[in-house]
Amino acid sequence: MLCKVPLLCVQIYLKNGMKELSKREQEVALLLAEGFTMTQIAEKLGLKKGTIQNYRERIYLKLDVSSITELYNYIQDNKENTT
Repeated sequence: MLCKVPLLCVQIYLKNGMKELSKREQEVALLLAEGFTMTQIAEKLGLKKGTIQNYRERIYLKLDVSSITELYNYIQDNKENTT
C-alpha cells in the first residue's frame, strides 16, 4: 500500500542511532513538518496546544533542530520508509 502523505510513512531516528523519538513525538514531528499548526495538531490528537508545544520543544532538543524547516530537512535526510 502506498502512503498518500509521504512524510507520514516514515520513522525518524536520531543521527547517533542511540535513541528514538517516542511514537507520539514522531507523530507530532511529522505533522509539524507537513505544515499543520500546533492548534490543528492539538485538535487532531485530542490534546491541548500547550502539550503540543512541549512535544515540539522535546523534539527540537532531541533532533538538535531549531525550526520547522530544519525539522523537515532532518526528516527528509533521516527517514526510513515504512511502506
